[in-house]
Amino acid sequence: MPSPWPRGTVGTGEPELLQRIDGGHVAAVDPLQELGLTGPNGIQGHLTGGAVEVGPGSGALPVSGVLLLGTDDTSRMSAFLDKLSGAAAALAAPAPDVSCPISNGLMLGGSGAGGLSQCTIKNAAGPQWKTDRVGNVDIHSLPLGGGFAATFAVADNMGIVGLDVASVRRAIDTHHGGASITGATPFRNSPAASAKGGVFFVDLQGVTNTLDSKLTGAERDSFRKDALPVLRPMRTFIVTSTQSPDKQSSHLVLTVGG
Repeated sequence: MPSPWPRGTVGTGEPELLQRIDGGHVAAVDPLQELGLTGPNGIQGHLTGGAVEVGPGSGALPVSGVLLLGTDDTSRMSAFLDKLSGAAAALAAPAPDVSCPISNGLMLGGSGAGGLSQCTIKNAAGPQWKTDRVGNVDIHSLPLGGGFAATFAVADNMGIVGLDVASVRRAIDTHHGGASITGATPFRNSPAASAKGGVFFVDLQGVTNTLDSKLTGAERDSFRKDALPVLRPMRTFIVTSTQSPDKQSSHLVLTVGG
C-alpha cells in the first residue's frame, strides 16, 4: 500500500506542519489532512460514532480489542485507513544498513570527495501487509511481532481497527447478526443508550476484568497492586457528539461506582 507521505517532504520543526518541496516551491502541509483525517476530503466530518470492544485474546495476546468508527461515507473511511496503513508500514520498517569504506581510520562517506556515493545502503525487508477475504469484506493486516498485527477493515458503515486479525473477524461476525455492544447490560444501563448523535463507548469494567483474568505471574501482581485499585471503581467512559451547520458539541462522561 502506498505511503501517504509525499516524496521530498521535510519537517519544519513545527509538529502541526510539514513543508512539501514541489517544483521548486515550498508549501505548508497539514499532516492530518495528508492522512485524510481533516480537510475537505477528510473523514472527520463523516464520523457518526465509535466504540471500543475488548475481549480475551488468542495465541500470545492476553487480550484483544477493536476500535469501531461509524461513518456515513465508507469510501472516505477506506481512503483514510489505506493512508494510515502506509504510515504504519513505514514506522514498522527496519532502519537501512549503511556501510561506508574506511581508509587510514577515516570513513570515506561523509562530506568531501564522493560523499555518500561511496557508501552502500541496504534496505532490510520489513513486515508486509496482507489481505484476507471474509465474505465480501477485505481484512488487511501487518504483523508487528509478539502476536500483534495492525489490522483494519471497512464493513457495515464502519471502520474497524484491531490488535490482531482474530479480533477484527469477531467484530465483523458480531455486526453481521451476532450480539452487539448496544445490547450489552453496561451499555443499556449507561447514558450512551439514550444519547443523541455520535457515541463513543468503552466498558471500563469489562476491560479491567478481562485484563485481570488474563494476566499471570508478576504482571498480574503488579496490575492488582498498582492499577486495579484505580480502575476498579470506574464503570464506563462515553463521548457523545452532535453537529449542526455552525458548531460541533461533545460531552465526556465517566461513570464511577454503582
